[in-house]
Amino acid sequence: MRFTIDRQSLMTGLQRVYGVVPARSTVPVLTNVLLNVLPDKLEIVGTDLEMSVRTSVPIEAPEAGAIAVPARPFHEVVRELPDIPIEFEIDGLQLFLRTPQGEYRFPGTAKEEYPAIVVEKSAEYVVLPTDALTRMVNRALFAVSTDQLRLALTGVLFEFTDNELRVVATDGHRLSRTVRQNVGDALNGKKCILPTKSLNVLLRNTDAADEVTLRASAEHMVFELGDTTIYSKLIAAKYPQYERTIPMENQFRMIVGRDDLAAAVRRVRVFSSVISNAVTFKLEAKSLEISAEDEEYGGGARETLTIDYDGPELLAAYNAQFLIDILRHIDTPDVIFRLQDSQTGALVFPSEQVVGEEFMMVIMPVMLGTTATGAPEDEAAAPDAHYYFQDGD
Repeated sequence: MRFTIDRQSLMTGLQRVYGVVPARSTVPVLTNVLLNVLPDKLEIVGTDLEMSVRTSVPIEAPEAGAIAVPARPFHEVVRELPDIPIEFEIDGLQLFLRTPQGEYRFPGTAKEEYPAIVVEKSAEYVVLPTDALTRMVNRALFAVSTDQLRLALTGVLFEFTDNELRVVATDGHRLSRTVRQNVGDALNGKKCILPTKSLNVLLRNTDAADEVTLRASAEHMVFELGDTTIYSKLIAAKYPQYERTIPMENQFRMIVGRDDLAAAVRRVRVFSSVISNAVTFKLEAKSLEISAEDEEYGGGARETLTIDYDGPELLAAYNAQFLIDILRHIDTPDVIFRLQDSQTGALVFPSEQVVGEEFMMVIMPVMLGTTATGAPEDEAAAPDAHYYFQDGD
């Protein structure tokens, strides 16, 4: 059977699916994409068994047919073609791609040998603006742990409660939480931990529709964006009680320019300890002194910024890279820190919140030894994940 499709439509569909296809696999058929030809559309499917993406592009075909072809060479050939109509022919277990300039032949696999991902469509769902979900996921991904011994922390928590969606991630040293209000109560009580790969694939498909429908079960979550559907298995683990680690009682507020603070931290961190990568904050009524000492080579740095601060003099140290990562996710000119002391995590907020959302982050301090005068004596390594979460939480 034969059909024709314009190259741009085909490439758009392939790009939506390609990110999920493994480059190598012990199951060779998984390195293929499935092309399912229907009378009015071409369905393109990719999967790694943990997640799958199905999308469709409009075509006119005289008859139905299907074949799975190797994803990498197929994607590379289509990518390099000019924007012209492309003719396809499925002949047994071969796919022929023809243009006025040439012909390309791909070995195929029968549709029956390609894994069929069957998901029962839940009647319960919530609908979010795609840009809101994109923003929430982007704010979370940087804080995900890479420690495979704490499996739950290697994913992002989607928690539906009280007509809200809470998107949370932490690695034990920093935490990100965005709360979206008024999402509906259809999924109330669901707690889903999504793998980062699934969310990165979702982010590559956010241009598919202005709204995204979320459906969830005990084992998977489905994202529907127009003609594209993303299915993801959940991480089978219990997320720790992260709420207990958020120091909402912090009393003292510091307001500082985001760009000024980020630039100062980047400069001063050059002299920070290799072990802790820490910079020290010394806060007074109108000034923030940022410093670091290179004890190994004898260097040091110190910068002072003008701030708005309503607390007593305070000395605390933070991992410089974690600070920079947090500041990258603040999209307002000023950033607000709420602090308590040198041993309590700092709450970090944008100076203005998006309507209908509440975004906050936590960064844990690096412990400092002090002399009798209060000056830093040495820096201890940053606490590990157990500083946040004890076993059994």
